[in-house]
Amino acid sequence: MKKTNIVITSVILFTSVFVHGQVYTLDQCIELALRNKETVKNAALDVKSAKLGKRGSLQGILPSVSAGGSWSETNFKVAGIPSTSSQGASISINQTIFDGGVMWNSIFRANNGYVYNQQLEHQIKSRAIYDVIQAYYTILKSQQLLDVARMNLMLANQQVELVTNQFEIGAVAKTDLLKVNVLRGQAQIQVIQRDTELQQAYRNIRNTMGLIDSNELIMLDDTINEDITIPNPSEVYNLMDENNPALLVKRAQIKDAELSYKLTRSAHLPSIGLNWSYNTQPVGFGGQSTAFDEYQRISVGVSIPLFTGFNLSTRTQQARINMSKQEYDYVTLMKDIKVQLENLLEILHNYADIIPINEEVLASAEEDLKLVQVQYALGSVTILEVLDAQLSVTQARSSLVSTKYDAQIQAAALKALMGTLDRNL
Repeated sequence: MKKTNIVITSVILFTSVFVHGQVYTLDQCIELALRNKETVKNAALDVKSAKLGKRGSLQGILPSVSAGGSWSETNFKVAGIPSTSSQGASISINQTIFDGGVMWNSIFRANNGYVYNQQLEHQIKSRAIYDVIQAYYTILKSQQLLDVARMNLMLANQQVELVTNQFEIGAVAKTDLLKVNVLRGQAQIQVIQRDTELQQAYRNIRNTMGLIDSNELIMLDDTINEDITIPNPSEVYNLMDENNPALLVKRAQIKDAELSYKLTRSAHLPSIGLNWSYNTQPVGFGGQSTAFDEYQRISVGVSIPLFTGFNLSTRTQQARINMSKQEYDYVTLMKDIKVQLENLLEILHNYADIIPINEEVLASAEEDLKLVQVQYALGSVTILEVLDAQLSVTQARSSLVSTKYDAQIQAAALKALMGTLDRNL
């Protein structure tokens, strides 16, 4: 009895701690995760950096302008020679006229890099949201499984008390007393295990919400919509093709590989550049201006790569190979995601059929336990039949709880594959 009291006391203390904590809905947990998780913050910074990269890529088509100035003074120690000073100013403009498409492909690649980082942010957010949903429903499941274990322990204690009284008056054999004591011990162990699982689940959700280093107490709102909405397969595949984060990221990677290949090919072509410069330099002698030099120059430069030590040809071949690899990876990823979608749809359909059956099984098991307990009190059944009936109730309750929340987690996994988890955020 001492062990039982310790377990029950620890459970009560653990529960009372969370009663006085902050109550979070699922949406609030998701909001905190998106605000606190470092991975989400890093993804936002990558998007910001890629946006700056778009602007920087314009340097290829815009001219570069530079200006300069100079001043100097010379003092002579020879008698009769005055000091001299000079000043000068210059401006220069350089413009690429043709470079085989390097500048335009660089701009396209920078724009694609921005799209890639946006899709990567979408993928990271979707993963963070799914992690929160999974942790959230795992806690609710663990809480109810702990309640089931407590109820089982309470029934076990009642059975021990009943059988002990009957044993003392010689109504039952000692083996009955031993059996119920074994059952109670198993129930005590289950309460301890369920309590540990619940505490681990709370630590997990604190991590997914970015609160692992916070002392804030957490309690979750257990009001959920238990209905399972299963979209038709055609809708699922269309949404997956349009919104799946992993697919969108891979498409951006394929586009980057294509542009990289075009860039290496462009490097084989000649480049043409235009330069215009203007210089002015008044010359002073003895403080008096005696000359004024001014001139401007326009030049056109042509560069043709003749031989680069196989560098360009090697880079071009490697870029082409990488492009093919990205395309193969995309096909593989698409097939894997389709299999996952089919599996999830089948699982959700099974859950939709199983949950009502579990509810009926639980109702029957509870009614059977009541009847068996009455029959045992009358001496018409053995203790084993009572224990079997009690075990059936515990298993039916546990199965219903697990199935109900596992279905919610799988429904979230389906939305993650469709890319719609963060649609309303």
